[in-house]
Amino acid sequence: MISFVRFLCCLSILISITFTAPFSRAEDSRKIILIAGEVKEVDRVGHHDYLGGCRLMQALLKQTSEVEPVLVEKDWPADESVFDGAKAL
Repeated sequence: MISFVRFLCCLSILISITFTAPFSRAEDSRKIILIAGEVKEVDRVGHHDYLGGCRLMQALLKQTSEVEPVLVEKDWPADESVFDGAKAL
């Protein structure tokens, strides 16, 4: 009897997860802002190329569905409307 109750509980959880997951992702794409800022020239071996890392992150995020990466390369954006609707910075 107890195992049957456990089975029904597990089944109800599985059904609720299966049928509610597609509806929870129905919102618009998630906007992620990547700010590279002021970047120094690469002057020596081993220098951290921060701008290159941000560009790589943007390229990888573009491959993800429902994600809109925005890269700001030079300093803080003058037009701060770029932050409108952003989910992460």
